[in-house]
Amino acid sequence: GESRNDPSTTVFVGNLSFDIREEDIEDVFRDCGSIKAIRIPTDRDTGRVKGFAYIEFETLDQSKKAMELQGLSVRGRDIRVDYAKARTERSFDRRRGGDRYGGGGGGRKYG
Repeated sequence: GESRNDPSTTVFVGNLSFDIREEDIEDVFRDCGSIKAIRIPTDRDTGRVKGFAYIEFETLDQSKKAMELQGLSVRGRDIRVDYAKARTERSFDRRRGGDRYGGGGGGRKYG
């Protein structure tokens, strides 16, 4: 399928089984290339898996291969694969930038 997001080395994998493990994801995506990181978000209150994951690959070519696994059946569920949105990372940086300026002002306490 067509991605709605810009190509990225990180892919979003949705519609995963709630008992999915990192090893399961690694088995499915191993042939795409070198996996740098796998994140499986969990619910803060219950600790249960939310049913999606993020996989970071070394290169764009590897994440493109992962995109081809769209609709593959994993533990009885057809997975959804898309490039991860970069938007959240950008807003993260902006917030961090604000902290940096605030921290710079604190340096005057030495006066």
